[in-house]
Amino acid sequence: MPSYIVPLEHNETLKATIIIPYRDYDQRLNSLLTQLKTQTNGHAEIILINDFAITSFSYEVNPIIKPINLKDKSPHLNSSKNNKKEAISIGIMEASHEYIICLDADITLMDSWWKTIAGFILDKKPHFAAGLHRYLPDDGWLNKFLILEQDILTATSIAALNLRFPTMCNGANMIFTKTAFQAVKGYDGLYNANGGDDLFLYHRIYKKFPYATHYIKNLDATVYSDPPENFLELLKQRRRWISKTTSYENKSIQIQAGIIFLTNFLFVSGLFIFPHLPIIVLKFLADILFIYKIKQFYGFKLSLLKTIIYSCLYPFYTVSVFVYYISKFRP
Repeated sequence: MPSYIVPLEHNETLKATIIIPYRDYDQRLNSLLTQLKTQTNGHAEIILINDFAITSFSYEVNPIIKPINLKDKSPHLNSSKNNKKEAISIGIMEASHEYIICLDADITLMDSWWKTIAGFILDKKPHFAAGLHRYLPDDGWLNKFLILEQDILTATSIAALNLRFPTMCNGANMIFTKTAFQAVKGYDGLYNANGGDDLFLYHRIYKKFPYATHYIKNLDATVYSDPPENFLELLKQRRRWISKTTSYENKSIQIQAGIIFLTNFLFVSGLFIFPHLPIIVLKFLADILFIYKIKQFYGFKLSLLKTIIYSCLYPFYTVSVFVYYISKFRP
């Protein structure tokens, strides 16, 4: 799938609504609002939804920012669950424009994010488009490992959609139309699931509008956030992700997850069982070839030695996540 190239000029200007639910105040939220006001130049309204935030914050009063308090709109909700789907649904009802852009509150935008997003929407007229999400770089092996993992997952998701097999996207940078949201009945029947605002909607809209569902393959369309701070936080995050798989309406995702786990489990067990050696070699070579193939797009630098080390660590990490999930499982 070739990268998207933004045209030099457009004959029209995109008008869109940007929805940002927030619960835990992060100083990046003020920075994000400043970035958005600068980049959109008033062509986007911003709906800022307070999802039972513990700490309030102040921001520069601006007519394009529309604050909404979720507990005023939906008094039956509380902070005991993830209310992001409810927040997005209310934001859509309040939105003035056809195109909806959902962002997380703790992200940082690329300088040309709006120009790239707007160009793609005006060119392709998508009903759904997934922008890229990456982790901010920092020192430490875990950070570098997670950046590589996230980039690989995104590249795999782009390739899968290109093969007409939708898998994953990230709600930190997600675009869709009001028309599509209403056509698939939004999140009806899904509010009891904790999280999943991105994949549930992605799969529903793809099923209804398969050829109007896209990934925006351009690094300028990227948003950045911090990865989990330590391995325990990482395990908790991955456990939340796994817990949602039983609620996916696209059951092929569950099959894919099972195949990924089985492949990595066979790799780990193959280290102790000689007959599994061909599996180890094949997976190892496939991982290295794929990493080197995506390096050109992402532009990251990774030595052959580190590639080998991360490829060896990943199966143990995958099995550890599954074991942690099973240990904490509550039917």
